[in-house]
Amino acid sequence: MNDETKVETTAEKLKRLASAEPIPASDESVGETQGIEEVEPNNEAILANQVKVEEIKTELKVIPDAPEKTFHVFYHTLANCNMTLPKGGRVIFVNHRCITDRPEAIEHLQAEIALGNKRLSVKPGQEVMTTTELDPVASLRKEHFKEFKAMQAEAARKIAAGEPLSQSESEVQALTPGSTADIASLAAGSGK
Repeated sequence: MNDETKVETTAEKLKRLASAEPIPASDESVGETQGIEEVEPNNEAILANQVKVEEIKTELKVIPDAPEKTFHVFYHTLANCNMTLPKGGRVIFVNHRCITDRPEAIEHLQAEIALGNKRLSVKPGQEVMTTTELDPVASLRKEHFKEFKAMQAEAARKIAAGEPLSQSESEVQALTPGSTADIASLAAGSGK
């Protein structure tokens, strides 16, 4: 490299390209100067290359809850045991409880209770239970969805009536700083 060669920085190249100045010829070229041709912008070509955003409207279909399966619940005085049915099937009690939907097992256990079998029992009000009632997580999930829908309905009612929303109902919520170092930037309004 000789002393007359000027080294351009990246910032200088970007400024030169942005201002559309001609590119100077380098020492290796034949001596011709290469320039940037000025081209009139073609709006049709620009519009053709842009991504078109279409508004998509979707409707949420509410799927009705499927009918829940019901089970009969029986209790035994022994923690874990088996009973043999007259036709050869088995009824298994785990943790003092048997949950079944088989008609032959239900008929046999109800007949045993009616005959006075002191080891078998049912709890009043819990003879027949649904899947949700037997699964504590499912019942909590159902309860939370019910509460969430009620909160949404209340917020929609307030918006329609023009009433102010509480902070938990608002789309814009106050920013809570993660640490004391963030308090100054939040107070200044920078949010960084």
